[in-house]
Amino acid sequence: MSSSADSQTAVSHRAVLFYIITAVIVSADFALLTAVIWASVEATGSALVAGVVIFLSTVVPFLLGKIAHRMGIGSDFSVKRLSFFRIAVCLAVVLAVILSGSVTSGLFAMIGFLIGVLNFLTQVGIEKLNARMIFLGFVDTKRGARFIQLCVQVSAFMGAATGGVLIDALDIAGAFLLLCTVSSIGTLIFLVLLTGSLSGEDLETDDAAAPDAVGPSHEIRFTRGIALIVAGMVLIGAHIGAFNGLLPILYQSGLGWSGSDYGLASAMAAVGAIAATFAPQDRRLCLLFAVCLVLADLIIVITGMRLASFLSTFTVGFVVSYTRISLRISVLSLAAPQAEKEKLLGTMVSGLMIAMGCLPLVQGALVELSGGGLVLAKSGFVAIALALTATILFSTLENTVREARTS
Repeated sequence: MSSSADSQTAVSHRAVLFYIITAVIVSADFALLTAVIWASVEATGSALVAGVVIFLSTVVPFLLGKIAHRMGIGSDFSVKRLSFFRIAVCLAVVLAVILSGSVTSGLFAMIGFLIGVLNFLTQVGIEKLNARMIFLGFVDTKRGARFIQLCVQVSAFMGAATGGVLIDALDIAGAFLLLCTVSSIGTLIFLVLLTGSLSGEDLETDDAAAPDAVGPSHEIRFTRGIALIVAGMVLIGAHIGAFNGLLPILYQSGLGWSGSDYGLASAMAAVGAIAATFAPQDRRLCLLFAVCLVLADLIIVITGMRLASFLSTFTVGFVVSYTRISLRISVLSLAAPQAEKEKLLGTMVSGLMIAMGCLPLVQGALVELSGGGLVLAKSGFVAIALALTATILFSTLENTVREARTS
């Protein structure tokens, strides 16, 4: 009995270590991305440059990842390999800053791309390592899905705030060097403390379903239900990108509000996302919240009242995070081999990131097409929420029909 208790304590300790260190390194990633976007606008005065930086930091790494996969380059996201990639990219960013003779759009584009590679590999890697930890029994499915989402949301909030403060307090080179140092130290701690705990070899010896999966294990077929799950995650990424692209334009040009208002709205969205990790998961609640998302989007684009807008951004953060957790649980609960679920999770994260990166450029193009007006950008923002609601509705109906057939 004592041995069992000790084993359970060790498992709990490793889970805590994984989520804490993940939060630190992802915070550093978001801080770097915030710093390069802010610095690009500050140095060049061009919103287009910022849009290009966002695009290069999300879409291009995704495309390179797909090319690497087709070329047969391995996607074994072990702790060692992920740590090696992270340190290599941080060193590349430091070298780019040190060797660059001046601050140019090209430098920002290069750094944006490198940070995008760092963020892409980390996001896909931690999703797969989290699924592996659930499979190995370090944490149950629902807690694992909630904890990893909490890590990402808290990290996004802390990273964005830290990046903004540092780029104001230090010069561009100093901010990047400090953040890359923190990122590298966190990665080394990640490597030392977790190597061996989440070894990929453990999965090769047993293709059974995860402990929380129900029913016999089988390969995941790309059915209509799976397609709806992937589509839901892509639409979440699209909504995040549209939100990030529209809100600063709307607040500054459309409403004449201050940067502090924008910061408060972003903070409210982050708080909403964090709150969602503690809410009980239910399919019907997910559909109800999606409808609330549409209403919140309408309030954001129509009202000129600060309080109403801030509360709506809280709702947006809550619903997007809640839905993302729900989709992740749907995959982790499948009765399928662990490698299949990790592959599907990787596809979902990739789809989310490419949509999140493309939408700021789309929003900018819509503003240009409307002669500086925001009607098209606002309409596109609300339309994405409607599409997400429809996807959740169809997914709910699909699950209901399948359950009725099996009962």
